[in-house]
Amino acid sequence: MSLPWGVLVFLWLVPGLGLLTTRFLRLPPQDRLVAIISAGIILLGLGGQVLHITGASPAGWRILALVAAAGWALHGREAVTWWRCTQSRLLLRHWLIVATGCLGALALIRTYSGGDWIGDWVGHYHRAHYFLHQDPAELWIFTLDPFTARPPLLNLATSALMAQGDDSFAAYQVYTTLLGSVTVLPFCRLVVAAGGRRRALALVPLLLLVNPLFMQNATYSWTKLGAAALVLIGVWFFRRAMSGGKTLHWKLSGLAFSAAVLAHYSSAPYALAAVAAYGWLHRDRWGVAGFWSASLRMALGAILLGLTWICWAIARQGFAATLLANTSVQQAGELSAVGQLQSFALNLWHTVLPPPWPGADMAFLQHGDALSTLRDRMFVFAQTSLPGMAGCGGLIVLLWGLGRRLGPVKSWLPGAVLLAALVIVGVAVHPARMRWGAGHICLQPLALGFAAVAIATLPALPALVRRIAVFGWLVDAGLGVGLHLYIEHRQVNPTVLGLGDGEPLRSMYGLAFGNNAAAKYALGLQLLGDTIPLVGAGILILIALVAAIPTALGPWVRSSNR
Repeated sequence: MSLPWGVLVFLWLVPGLGLLTTRFLRLPPQDRLVAIISAGIILLGLGGQVLHITGASPAGWRILALVAAAGWALHGREAVTWWRCTQSRLLLRHWLIVATGCLGALALIRTYSGGDWIGDWVGHYHRAHYFLHQDPAELWIFTLDPFTARPPLLNLATSALMAQGDDSFAAYQVYTTLLGSVTVLPFCRLVVAAGGRRRALALVPLLLLVNPLFMQNATYSWTKLGAAALVLIGVWFFRRAMSGGKTLHWKLSGLAFSAAVLAHYSSAPYALAAVAAYGWLHRDRWGVAGFWSASLRMALGAILLGLTWICWAIARQGFAATLLANTSVQQAGELSAVGQLQSFALNLWHTVLPPPWPGADMAFLQHGDALSTLRDRMFVFAQTSLPGMAGCGGLIVLLWGLGRRLGPVKSWLPGAVLLAALVIVGVAVHPARMRWGAGHICLQPLALGFAAVAIATLPALPALVRRIAVFGWLVDAGLGVGLHLYIEHRQVNPTVLGLGDGEPLRSMYGLAFGNNAAAKYALGLQLLGDTIPLVGAGILILIALVAAIPTALGPWVRSSNR
């Protein structure tokens, strides 16, 4: 895998396709940037769907590069506009820094591990590989994970990117990481929406690079972070529409939420919450003639986008398989009503309170290697428990703000009800019992929103609280990100997998480490970390940190010198 080639392919296709929508976007440059990048991802996925359905050869998929060329030719000057606008230039700079750091971290990984995350990375890659090649030998993946169990937008997008020259697993890793890195764009806008100014925005690249939830999802090759990025884009345009924005903002919000659901079903609670919030905000117009028809017209694009998957799935698999193949539906059918209620209560308990609490299966995380045990305990804290998902530093800031800035009940109660509903629904959609909590199922966008609020709030906090929060972020950096990458950088000798059927390896480093290593060698896959020397990964990480640290500290130093 040529890493520079992969980056160039991504930067050519995604913005190039998105630029074709420029003439419809009468927005400030910073909002046009967010809209164009999200449009590029959607069009890349839809283009891949059309090419797959029509049976195009992998070489035929390269027509998307020519379509992107048309976007650059017709609206390439838009990129100049982005650079001339201070706010959009800041978004681009932050995105570049974070993407570089994420790719450096990705280049360290030679064996996936963490908690009980086993096999998803294989399934997503083989889906994308099948969409591109339509090789009957790839159909085995759908016996383990039915075709209609997962929506395909981001898998199709990565198929289209791989078609441009490299369809290896390492290439797939690079493209999923870059798609996830788009999260930076709406994240920065949400920091602004939460009241963050120059000093807060300056912190975004550094604090995302040390955020365990973000970095662990950015470097694990699946579609959840890309889906979270689309959710946050939908939230941003929804907020712009609420603040007196145009009809266009409502349309863009709907399209982003619809695309997020097509990227991963875990986005569905946020789309439903947006619909409910829209109805509540306009409750005084429920009886107005034409309101519902006007609302339906605004939502038409989002509905049609969703139908691209539903109609394809029904045509291929049938109505029943489309509705019943999802794991949540299957798990619900395996439990009685009482069992579902018990499972939900325990999952909710462990999601809103961090482990170890009574009933959490911490023995699963006890390994022969002490560092692997410590890493896994930090991993489940950051991925499954809502208090840990914003990171230790973010949690400190949020707890302080919660205790000091609630204000009158009527000012925060509607938001609290909406957040509580999101947590409850986000936990309830996974009926099976989880060992530690269900935060990683649906709550990543919510946790990233909390992290944005924490960054926006930080400059206004007392100096002592800021110092404690900095200590929390150092813990995140060391134990949540650094230790995680150190464990995943370990190389496994294939002969070790044959000893005791791999049991010694699993006992030493954990079930996820052992099973993922076995899958890697059984399927003959090379990770990006197997192809890039350690010094190359180190250079990328160093570049990101050299850019992120002065960016973060500069406004604070200048402010203190005044």
